[in-house]
This record gives sequence, structure tokens and C-alpha cells, in this order.
Amino acid sequence: MFLATATAWNYEKTRAPYSWFATLIDTYDMSIGWGADMNMFLEDKNNAQQKFTKKLLEIADINIADYDVNKVEMPSVSTFHNVRENGETAAYSLDMAEESRGTQNLF
Repeated sequence: MFLATATAWNYEKTRAPYSWFATLIDTYDMSIGWGADMNMFLEDKNNAQQKFTKKLLEIADINIADYDVNKVEMPSVSTFHNVRENGETAAYSLDMAEESRGTQNLF
């Protein structure tokens, strides 16, 4: 977000990095629906997709410890955050629709 804002304000030093992210990084737009991508999660028999996704979320360092795909008529995804407060850690769940657009794109 900093790169986009700084570049929009004509800060020259961020123009090249912003251009790189804007043109070379491909993200997924959840607003068009899950489609075939959701099948990777629904048909993940040996948990390979889940292991890969959890590792990606760990590396992204966005405080999502786990997720769950609800296999109902209309599949949905929930994320699980570990939140530390006053030295104690508690789990907090969000539906993917409640996550930020950035987290949705990363996921």
C-alpha cells in the first residue's frame, strides 16, 4: 500500500518497484468467484494443497495460522488468526469475505 500511495504522489524512488509489482505479480480476484480454483481445495485428498497454502500464509506473515474449507452446497473458506494480547494467545476466526482484499488476493 505504501508503494502505491507514494507512487501516486509522484515519489520517483517508488515508481520502479511499484511498476514491477503492478505488472509482474499476478493475483486472484475473488470477486469473480472461486470456480476451478476452489476444486483444488475441495479435492485435496492428501492435504498437499493445505500444506502449501499454510506455508505460504506463514511466509506472508499476515497472522493466519490455519484455514478451513467448508464443503457445503456453496463452499466457503474461514481463516484462523492467532492474536496475542497481554502475553496470551487466542484463536480468532474470520470468513474469507471478512478478510481484506489483499489477504483474499494472497490466498
